[in-house]
Amino acid sequence: MTLTCAAQQPIPRMPQPVVAGYAGQPVERPSTNNYRLELEMKRGDKTARYAMTFSGGQVSTELIDKLSDRTESPEPRTINFSASFMPFEETGGSLSFSLSRAIPFKTRMPIQGAPAGTEKEVIQFRSISLQTRVALLPGKAVTILDDEDERITLKLTGL
Repeated sequence: MTLTCAAQQPIPRMPQPVVAGYAGQPVERPSTNNYRLELEMKRGDKTARYAMTFSGGQVSTELIDKLSDRTESPEPRTINFSASFMPFEETGGSLSFSLSRAIPFKTRMPIQGAPAGTEKEVIQFRSISLQTRVALLPGKAVTILDDEDERITLKLTGL
């Protein structure tokens, strides 16, 4: 077959955008490194330990606050924990994380319909959060908070 004018020439195909993971496209080798992240919280003579296993990237969860005083509220209090992990070339990695929880406090409120100045004691909650970034090496605990009431540490373990 002979084509004689430009209008009869085949139209060149435009390159299609490349999306990793689709047919014909090589996919980066998935991470096979699993890690265990241990969160330990001490308050007085009580200790609460939490362990999460992940393969890098991000982890986000709600944990039951094992150190909370259950007499303040029948509903269990929770700790919101989210972290993003970037491994170092050799070992360990950088962890950016956020930890938040509701802290109870007592206050007084006026009673509606009662004589002026009549108050009752109520428990209210205020959200307290901690956000930071730490370098973690396997097997070495890092203290991220230490005050007279509480100590919080993180430890990374390679699996």
